Amino acid sequence: MDLELERFKTDIDLIAFAASRGYVSDRRESSQNCEVMRTTNGDKIVIVKHLDNKGAEHWVYYCVRDARDNGTVIDFLQWRGGGTLGHIRKTLRDWLGSPRPAPAGVTIRKLLPVSHDRAGVLMAWERARPCLNIPYLTARGLGPDVLILPQFAHCLRTDERGNALFPHYDWE
Repeated sequence: MDLELERFKTDIDLIAFAASRGYVSDRRESSQNCEVMRTTNGDKIVIVKHLDNKGAEHWVYYCVRDARDNGTVIDFLQWRGGGTLGHIRKTLRDWLGSPRPAPAGVTIRKLLPVSHDRAGVLMAWERARPCLNIPYLTARGLGPDVLILPQFAHCLRTDERGNALFPHYDWE
């Protein structure tokens, strides 16, 4: 295992790093386990802290628009034109080499780590499209007239197969 690469994955705050690259937090969609960030060009990522099988916390992200675009800070740079692994190492060494203040207007929060399943569920939810009308649900009394009520706002989405998705809220 390359200890330097491991250090990049655990020590670089991916929220602060993404903010330095023009991403802005979406406070409405973020939670204590994930940070949802966007750019002005429409790119949307979800950042979480993942516990590996050795108990180390790795920063990982998922791009909502492209299922292939996900991983650690190294992947984040590779997908965004960071160059060769050598160039990426140099960029990340510089990042680790000095303290970084949060970019103006950005509040960096501490995230709680998530499990494999929670991260996958968060990714699937963010990729799903908001929806107000599914004939199957309307036939069972959950039509648009119910789903527009304030207590149900933003509670129904559909995935790429047309499945209805409802969020589950728990203490985490």
